[in-house]
Amino acid sequence: MHLNDFPPELLRQCLTNLTSQDDLHNASLVCRSWLTPVRDIYWSCITISLTEDTTSSLLRLLGPHSNISRRIGGILINGSDIEDEGLAAWQDGVLKVLEHFSDVKSLTIQYLDLMAWEEGTRGRVLGSVMVTAALVIQHLEAGEPAEVLPLVVGNPEVKFLGLGLVKFEGARKEDAEARADLARLVQLQKLRHLVVFSEAKGVWSELLPYVEHAPLENLNTVVLLCYDNERIARLIARAAPSLRSLALGFISNDTKFDLSQVKSLTNLSIDISSYSRTDGLLAGLLSTISSLPAVEQLFINVGPAILEPERQLDSAPPLWEALDAQLIQLPGLKTVVFTQVLDSCLGFMINIPGVMGGMFNKWKDDILVYAQGKLPRYHENGVIVVKQIVGSWTSQPFADFNIPSTNRW
Repeated sequence: MHLNDFPPELLRQCLTNLTSQDDLHNASLVCRSWLTPVRDIYWSCITISLTEDTTSSLLRLLGPHSNISRRIGGILINGSDIEDEGLAAWQDGVLKVLEHFSDVKSLTIQYLDLMAWEEGTRGRVLGSVMVTAALVIQHLEAGEPAEVLPLVVGNPEVKFLGLGLVKFEGARKEDAEARADLARLVQLQKLRHLVVFSEAKGVWSELLPYVEHAPLENLNTVVLLCYDNERIARLIARAAPSLRSLALGFISNDTKFDLSQVKSLTNLSIDISSYSRTDGLLAGLLSTISSLPAVEQLFINVGPAILEPERQLDSAPPLWEALDAQLIQLPGLKTVVFTQVLDSCLGFMINIPGVMGGMFNKWKDDILVYAQGKLPRYHENGVIVVKQIVGSWTSQPFADFNIPSTNRW
């Protein structure tokens, strides 16, 4: 069969197996019929960062007769370092880039202040982006939720949704009709992984209510800092049939959840790093674990205060004893993992031999001895390990364990 007679679908499938830019470049030179599919595959594999320089360069490629693919692997937006004199040109470039790429596999908003845009333009910036895999918002400021909701809840193909700091500074449209109109935007039929790593009111009061009412039958992984326990309980209940991995960052003394209906849970991670400053966290941990029908891996994130003798609470020993007894009889439990979060500026030194590496190992050993002492009966019959996490707990609540459900988006 002549190369030009290959069915387009078969040709594209073969070309997707090329893994490097050099391979794609060489393939594009084989014949004219290979150029377009190779170009499309190339753009679908790369991530561009919309800085002041890269945005202006892209605009020269994205003219009215551009043959650049409409599909791209990833876009990263960071407007934190744009000078005032270049702001208008950058904004115009970002808008044109987002309007050109109608299919974005991964979109990360590191920093974007929509309040710096003209009011009539704000809704266009994020309203036309179709994200097909992962959407992560680290810092976003806007006038009202209507400028953001089409992106956050209006993409039916999004599989990973991460929400950080979101602020709304304009007047709210609180009437029922306006909220009903926004509710009609909700899609998220394929959402598998939800991570909320912020206490921002804009997320909890303006965005999550719409996420909560999305179809959540495919939701496998949920990671949440517990700033609204009632809303979290409702969300867990909605996702219970499909939930496999759950991570909860306990903050207040009254934090506890009934997980009795989460019958397929494999991994549970609970952050009690503010214990013993917040003395009720251990009771909440015990109550939550006691409600489990079964689990395979339990992760408990602890802070440095847990090792300080003077910080030990009189109420703690019976709680640890009850937790020890509960773990022995918990169906399916294979491993209890105690995690410790290290600041990112220290993380690069973990594997350095010598004094620093020894210090990190001593921390791990101290936590292991502490855990084995608090859970002696489980220690005799099960496995207790300690893992160190670099950065933030929400980024690695299951440490370095392979969680299959988080690798399929």
